[in-house]
Amino acid sequence: MAKGSPAFGQYRPRTDGAGYEPWALQVVEVSGDRIASITACGDTALLFPLFGLPGYPSGEACLGVPT
Repeated sequence: MAKGSPAFGQYRPRTDGAGYEPWALQVVEVSGDRIASITACGDTALLFPLFGLPGYPSGEACLGVPT
C-alpha cells in the first residue's frame, strides 16, 4: 500500500539477460470498483527498500518467470 492505495513493484529484464532489475513502483488508485489511475514512480533506489522489495529478485520471487 502506498498512501492507502494498492501498489506493486515492476521489474524489467536486464540488458545482459541475467535476471531482472527494478523498473518502477506502480501505484493504483481506485474509485468505487474501477481503476481511476495508475502512477509509475521511477525512483526505485529509494522506494523499493521502503516497501521491502528486492533490488534484484531471484527466479522464485518472479512467480515462475525464468531468469
